[in-house]
Amino acid sequence: MVSPENPVSCIFCPNEGGAFKQTNTNKWGHLLCAIWIPEVGLSNTVYMEPIDQIDKVPKSRWRLVGVGTQIYEA
Repeated sequence: MVSPENPVSCIFCPNEGGAFKQTNTNKWGHLLCAIWIPEVGLSNTVYMEPIDQIDKVPKSRWRLVGVGTQIYEA
């Protein structure tokens, strides 16, 4: 559960705060990051969770840093 006592971080970007959703691997990501990454999907589009298909993001993209792991190069 997301709360000030249990902070979480997005697996896709370094930004803190925002609308987090759990992934199918029990990690957390921003809903907006998941929507903007073409390979990523949502298992339930009504509740917009969990974030899935993370393994389909190319490994080369994980080296990038920024919203959606595709805007700013580290």
